[in-house]
Amino acid sequence: MYDGEAIVSDRKLIRETANKILEAVTKGYGQTIAEAEWNSPDFIMLDKLTQNVFDFSAAKDYRQIRDMNAALRDGDRIRSFREFREQVNAINGKYNGNWLRAEYNHAIAASQSAARWTEFESRKKTMPYLQYMAIMDVNTREDHAALNGVIKAIDDKFWSTWFPPNGWGCRCEAVQLPGSGYNETPDNKIVYPTKTQKNFKINFGKEKIVFPPEHPYYKNMPANVVNTLKQDVKNGVNNYYNNIVKQWANENVKGGKTFEADNLYSGKIKIAVEDTVKAANHLTGSTKSVITHCIENINTWEQLEANVGLKHPRTDFSDFNNYKVTLGDKDYVIQVGISTKTKEERFYTVFPMANKKT
Repeated sequence: MYDGEAIVSDRKLIRETANKILEAVTKGYGQTIAEAEWNSPDFIMLDKLTQNVFDFSAAKDYRQIRDMNAALRDGDRIRSFREFREQVNAINGKYNGNWLRAEYNHAIAASQSAARWTEFESRKKTMPYLQYMAIMDVNTREDHAALNGVIKAIDDKFWSTWFPPNGWGCRCEAVQLPGSGYNETPDNKIVYPTKTQKNFKINFGKEKIVFPPEHPYYKNMPANVVNTLKQDVKNGVNNYYNNIVKQWANENVKGGKTFEADNLYSGKIKIAVEDTVKAANHLTGSTKSVITHCIENINTWEQLEANVGLKHPRTDFSDFNNYKVTLGDKDYVIQVGISTKTKEERFYTVFPMANKKT
């Protein structure tokens, strides 16, 4: 910056910020996306939260770098490098000290809220009501205390705005109630908060976000910056899921593991970390995680005919075998290469199975 280089974003800083906040997401939600069942409501929620955190981290990165660029000058005077570094250290302390601490704590609360909402949605047929519960002590905000005890159906618009948290450090929660023995609170009996910030007038679980689009980091971004950050976010998300697959592989198939199953063409297949990581490079975002779920369900693979859609043959494979696996409500094709040297079946790639034309 001091030498005049035009810096708009820093991919490494985006990843570091996102990874730190995602620690809070995991802590708040109670599980990682790697632990969630493939394409389950928890998986979908965590994937959306992850994407949102990377979007937020990119916007924060831009604001931080913009402030650093502005710090080069003191009016019309260019600061000395020593003065500039002092300014940058102060900006760093603000963004990656005080503000990051607040964002980390908020991410825990928003993710707890998202986890609760996912749980409530799964049970709403038998437990269709929610009740607002504030902790009634000297530290409770008047606005929040006024909502204590409010009962509304889970699908009522009330919860789109007032599902907690409803402010920084909010300790309120909602509890789920069955369909009998409870009556909804009439709208004219509710004292609605007047001091809640716009950023918190949202249901984080329903919207599947940690940080809302109204956050100040997102304001007035130039179009060229938005486009740059989109690519940085895409790279960050892909790197994040690549690391999930790699970590799983290091824990489960390090050194190469041979799986034996009657449903395999040769009766066995060797899967190594290298093959798993390469397979992840063929996919984008959270779909990379399907690889680990496919391998974990190897006993359910069904043999398919050859040439199901191979586009990038490799010279170290003499031929390919193809399998189908069903995960949830979707079918996937697993392509397994026949090693030119050892004739072993080796894991190659996964892709969604195309729907048959009728």
